[in-house]
Amino acid sequence: MSLKRSRPRGYNLRSSNPGEINIDDESFYTTDVINVTSRLDIYIYGTIAGLDDPSASQLINLIETTDAPNIMVTISSFGGDLYTSLAIYNALRSRMPETNVITIGNGIVSSGAAIIFMAGEQRLAYGHTTFMVHGPQYDGYMTGSTKNFETDAKFINSMYRNFISEAFKGKFTEDEISDICDKNVNKYFDTQEALKREIVTELIFGQPDSE
Repeated sequence: MSLKRSRPRGYNLRSSNPGEINIDDESFYTTDVINVTSRLDIYIYGTIAGLDDPSASQLINLIETTDAPNIMVTISSFGGDLYTSLAIYNALRSRMPETNVITIGNGIVSSGAAIIFMAGEQRLAYGHTTFMVHGPQYDGYMTGSTKNFETDAKFINSMYRNFISEAFKGKFTEDEISDICDKNVNKYFDTQEALKREIVTELIFGQPDSE
């Protein structure tokens, strides 16, 4: 995931009640309100936008205010902004236990997208999906005091390490957490490995053959 504020490319919001929710045409997600008393479906594709993008704040607000007892989030994304990913994770987790939150991985669930995926109480995946977890990264041109950068980097790495230890509790060894947070090693998993580690709790279909 990145700390860069970038403009995403993505998809338009769709609603079963057109006109009730309006966001910018360039969004990283779509939604379907299947039934306000049944389920809110969210589809996250492409680059996850920064918090200064209206689509990010509107998605978080939608999660926090929906009356639907079930929220299903389908994710196919290489990741994006760290703080947006954490805010979506927090919003989804805050709805439990009153709301049933299900996340679904399809194709690629990487970086910030993996953060959001872990918000699900039930975490489903298709059989040929790649998962990747790594440490926070700066992306693009930066200005300001180098001392501040050092302070910021230390804080962000500490915060992120605490998050990984909590959200992925029991799924990584201490050495693996150190690799991710201190050495910024990219940790890749296929669906089968993700199932073994209980990152994924249920397979939808397409179980890879065990060796």
